[in-house]
Amino acid sequence: MSKKTDSNLTLAQEIEKQANAAKIKLFFFKFMPLVILIAVINVFGIINPRFLRMDNLYINILDTIAVSLLIVIGITPVILMGCIDLSVEGVTGFTACILGVFIANTKTSFDFGFGAVLIALASAAFIGFIQGLIHVKLKLPTFIVTFAIGYICKGLGLLTYMGIPGTFTDDTFRQLYFGKLLNLPVSTWLAFGMLIIAFLIENYTKIGRRIFAIGNNEEITKMYGINTNQIKILVFIWSGFCCGLAGVVAAAKLGYSIMALSAGTLFPALTAVVVGGTLLTGGIGGVLRSFVGVLIVAIINAGMIYAGIDSSWQEAVQGFIVLIAVVIASSDSRYKIVK
Repeated sequence: MSKKTDSNLTLAQEIEKQANAAKIKLFFFKFMPLVILIAVINVFGIINPRFLRMDNLYINILDTIAVSLLIVIGITPVILMGCIDLSVEGVTGFTACILGVFIANTKTSFDFGFGAVLIALASAAFIGFIQGLIHVKLKLPTFIVTFAIGYICKGLGLLTYMGIPGTFTDDTFRQLYFGKLLNLPVSTWLAFGMLIIAFLIENYTKIGRRIFAIGNNEEITKMYGINTNQIKILVFIWSGFCCGLAGVVAAAKLGYSIMALSAGTLFPALTAVVVGGTLLTGGIGGVLRSFVGVLIVAIINAGMIYAGIDSSWQEAVQGFIVLIAVVIASSDSRYKIVK
């Protein structure tokens, strides 16, 4: 009897040990992005003390993150479901090009004012809807659907200006970027506002909880009677809308619309999401973590400039960071195929 008791006690201790190990790992995974953020700030501060100046950390870095942050806010829920959105560059650029057609400019006769922004955003949301619909109805993997739609958007975007874009003449619209509030562009505050909305949806609504549920186990989620197809379509609409908003902001900064303004936005966004602690397999992560990831990527890029490192190394460094982050996150589990 005593032996049985000791055996039960040993089993209980083993369960407790495993539970404690899981808690430690979860704590480590949850706060590691913050540790990395603090570390990279201090490393570049040691290399070049000017990097730690408040005007650099507060203004120069936060001044540049609006487009990346908006894209990341859009794709994070997609990744939380275990899906992927590779149409980012196409949708962002296409939205800017649609805006360039309907806002006051030197090439077309249209002047829809704020209505041009609404048309552009509606177009981006509709593209997201189409992507979600194709995915759930035809049962195609999202990386194929979004990759193809992204290239379609690039082609359509190029057709809107046929190689010669018109310059915006609507100065009010350009205040979206050049207007300042507490020394930061209005666009940055807009991105922060979208971050708050995304956080509230993620943590305090049924849709948010169901996004996590789909990412953890879609089949079980369906067994509970949840319409996973509807959630997926809504999430892709959200992703399209956020990418569209990023395109509007990028166009306001540039002063005209070309597809090239969205070039190179996909990989930094994915880097930020992964480094921030959102698993590519879904179910773990969130927009606040992705925001920390955006800051890490922005600070590393700015820090390399302050350290005198050639800008051509930035993408290589981002790729290395993604690889390390994925290895750490998947150290004791196998990745499943992206849905």
